[in-house]
Amino acid sequence: MTPAEYAKLKELFFAALERPVAERADFLDVACGSDLDARLRILALLEHAREGDGFLEAPPELPAEAEEELVAGARLGPWEILHEVGRGGMGTVYEARRAEGDFQRRTAIKVVRPEIATPFFLRRFKTERRILAGLDHPNIARLFDAGATSDGRPYVVLEFVEGQPLLEYCAAGDVDIKDRLKLFLSICAAVDHAHRNLVVHRDLKPGNILVTTDGVPKLLDFGIAKLLEPESGAGLEVTGTLLHLTTPDYASPEQVAGGRITTATDVYSLGVVLYELLTGRRPFRFETSEPREIARVVAEEAPPKPSVRVARVGQDSSSGVPPGPPNKLARRLRGDLDTIVMMAMRKEPERRYGSVQQLSEDVARHLEGLPVLARKDTLGYRSSKFVRRHRAGVAAAALAVAALATGFVLTVHEKTVADAQRLRADRRFNDVRKLAGSFLFEFHDAIENLPGATPARALVVKRALEYLDSLSSESAGDAGLRRELAAAYQKIGEVQGGPASANLGDTRGALKSFRKALETRRALAAQSPANPEFAGELAATLDSLGDTLSQTGDKRGAFNAFRRSLEVRERMVSSDPKGVTARRALATSYHRIASILADQGDYRQALPVWRKELVLFEALWIENPTDRRAQRNVALAYKYTGGTLEALGDTTRALDLYKKAIALDEARSAADPTDAAARIDLSYSYGAMSICLSKSDDFDGALFVYRKAFAIRQTLSNADPKNVKARAAVARAYLRIGEIFQLKADSRAAAENYRKALEIEETLSKSDPFNEAARERVAVVLDHEAAVETSLAAAPATSSESRAGHWREGRSLYLRSLDIWQDLSRRGVLRGGSAGEPGRVAHQIALCEEALKRR
Repeated sequence: MTPAEYAKLKELFFAALERPVAERADFLDVACGSDLDARLRILALLEHAREGDGFLEAPPELPAEAEEELVAGARLGPWEILHEVGRGGMGTVYEARRAEGDFQRRTAIKVVRPEIATPFFLRRFKTERRILAGLDHPNIARLFDAGATSDGRPYVVLEFVEGQPLLEYCAAGDVDIKDRLKLFLSICAAVDHAHRNLVVHRDLKPGNILVTTDGVPKLLDFGIAKLLEPESGAGLEVTGTLLHLTTPDYASPEQVAGGRITTATDVYSLGVVLYELLTGRRPFRFETSEPREIARVVAEEAPPKPSVRVARVGQDSSSGVPPGPPNKLARRLRGDLDTIVMMAMRKEPERRYGSVQQLSEDVARHLEGLPVLARKDTLGYRSSKFVRRHRAGVAAAALAVAALATGFVLTVHEKTVADAQRLRADRRFNDVRKLAGSFLFEFHDAIENLPGATPARALVVKRALEYLDSLSSESAGDAGLRRELAAAYQKIGEVQGGPASANLGDTRGALKSFRKALETRRALAAQSPANPEFAGELAATLDSLGDTLSQTGDKRGAFNAFRRSLEVRERMVSSDPKGVTARRALATSYHRIASILADQGDYRQALPVWRKELVLFEALWIENPTDRRAQRNVALAYKYTGGTLEALGDTTRALDLYKKAIALDEARSAADPTDAAARIDLSYSYGAMSICLSKSDDFDGALFVYRKAFAIRQTLSNADPKNVKARAAVARAYLRIGEIFQLKADSRAAAENYRKALEIEETLSKSDPFNEAARERVAVVLDHEAAVETSLAAAPATSSESRAGHWREGRSLYLRSLDIWQDLSRRGVLRGGSAGEPGRVAHQIALCEEALKRR
């Protein structure tokens, strides 16, 4: 760095420092212009100023000359530095060789530059290292090694690619259109491989693609790429700082606008790369480097079609233009290639190709003379493609007799019909993938917690199932598609009848969907046992299956599913002891195991398992106190641990835990009043505390608290009348309030609440007859209502005539209850305390009969 450059950098740094944080990026856009290196240096210093302790008392040192850079002969582990190759936005690249061992290997070593080795850039560099380690493709530069220098700067050792940048290679070899398209197909294959490994490159440009002397393109620099984490859905949010690490000429509209980044972003950038390959020019011209102007041009202006740009380029010389007369090149690009490029570069992500694979397939179809999917499906277009592919045959047919002309027309027609059918099948295939990836997830997740969303969620199921089953048979050789299908069936099962969220009450349909997802995910996990994502997805499906089996009364099947899920997650935590996702998932496995034990009445075995869950969730919340999901998990763990203590007779400690759960749930609900899940959680915390108060004989306090729970549930049910979970929660509230009135000896108020609970439960059970848990709830309410009738019959104040009526009504209710209990017993679904219900109810019927005989 020269003294003049140093002085300029210092001046800009302190000028930016004096501005508000929100204005610094815009200031640097104007002040630095196209000097990305200066911008990055200043951003790094500003971040250091923000993160460093005591900055105001001791400002950071500005970068000196590169005295810490590595020199020839320096060693990094077994690697010896030969010379510097170049510098990028994040690091310096050296050519190196292995100085140890019995073999020699030329490599490229990328090291974070000392002046920007701040926490932010170190995290970005470590991300690049992690990304490259997961990618293995002949068109991606391979990662050989990684480590850190003596002063803590990370480095990666990469395959040394000896070649030329993509455009220079094409210009130097006069590469024609056909061969440029073949190079582009190899580039697409590399990007598609990255996407299948959940990586979006985000900085695709010709300068990041080298072509070897053998004509093999190699994709470089995943320095600003980021993994698509499964929990974040299908996309990423871009920060302003990271946006400026991209190249504006190749950035998509969503990138320059700071919007959501998905695989469609790379599709757009590939479209720009293809545009430049075909024309020798970039699609846009920016009058200034001001970000707002760049964003306006990219987001609003339509570039000329490649064929038009070639005609214009022909008027001035350019080494990047494919060989040949401009008019001929324009004719070559007009039609298919124009359409392919412009579709890839559409402003709206959802209107581009659905994947890089689709873009690649269209280019390949064009090279083979087949109709491309982006073109309008017309008979004339398809016939012209047929003629081009079979020029000799058409010429011979033109010389044949008139009779053969008719046969030729028929042949063309049959071929056109066959192509049309194949095109429809291709479109249907891609539509289904788009449905599973967009409609099921983006649309469904956006409305999941909104009151009144159940009808829309039912539509998700109806539309999705029309396609998914037929697609399954076509996915055998496509691991990526099989994974997408498993995720789609998982989501469908949750909407149909997954008890963990609002659902449609179709338990049988949910089990069917979960088993389809399980079959695929088990096979994928077996094929790649070291893949933590496959393992996590398998465990999630086992959990969903177990939750739903539990609803059907199959507690043994549920426990087995939960046990297998627990085994998977224990292995995952063993491999990644500090992983947040792995520990959270293990805690949920403890939760499910403890729930089964508690349902069976084995509270002493359940209590230590609940405590394991609580320890994990509390640790995760302490690590990230602003995480609302972690906050919810701690509240649930308090609640369930309290319930087990209550069952063991320790109501004092149980009440303390319920109060902690209520405090957390009230905070969540207040933070987002539209979050239905937070409000229903709060209602259950109120309910748990109410029951505990009633066991301490504080009936008025119990009634007051449970009415707060009822008000929440009734509001949510009224807002979404088809939400089965919300309606069941209202029925439970009526039942619990009835129990409290019965403890207060107010039998008539109790009976009124029981009747309201029974009306709801019977309706839900009839609408989902396969749901044994719903049938059991009907029997429970019948028993409670019958108990009220028999207590009224035995009350001294009841008249003789009324007493007989109460005994008969009680007997009738118990008989209805007994039918359900006996049927559930025959099915083998009664466990724990419920196993003795048929005998208990039969005894109550006998008491009623005896009382009536005495009459």
